[in-house]
Amino acid sequence: AKFQLSVKKRLFENLLGLDEKYYIAYTQTSWWQIYKHSSPFRETNYQPEFFIDLPLYLKDYEFFNNLRVGILHESNGKGDENLQSRSWNRIYVSTAILYNKFLFVPRLWYRIPENKKDDDNP
Repeated sequence: AKFQLSVKKRLFENLLGLDEKYYIAYTQTSWWQIYKHSSPFRETNYQPEFFIDLPLYLKDYEFFNNLRVGILHESNGKGDENLQSRSWNRIYVSTAILYNKFLFVPRLWYRIPENKKDDDNP
């Protein structure tokens, strides 16, 4: 069974005069082996995040009305324990596109490179 907890908090708004909003967020996702006798969690991932939402005032494109730019870190929180540590940092840009009754949220992201010694995901 998958168990997820997510929280989001607005920090600031309109610092640049663009009606933008600044947020921090946190997501924790766990995979729970509920069918096992002791019901252990198989894996848990942690994802803190910072992002900015920018409204787009495009008169001819009302279905395309916001842009999100952010940075996030994702980790299993294991440190260097038996070489099971996994973590990475990404920057991203996304938008929401409303078409009829469907909402599409495409996201482009770039993994921030690490040096080979510290890279948990070679």
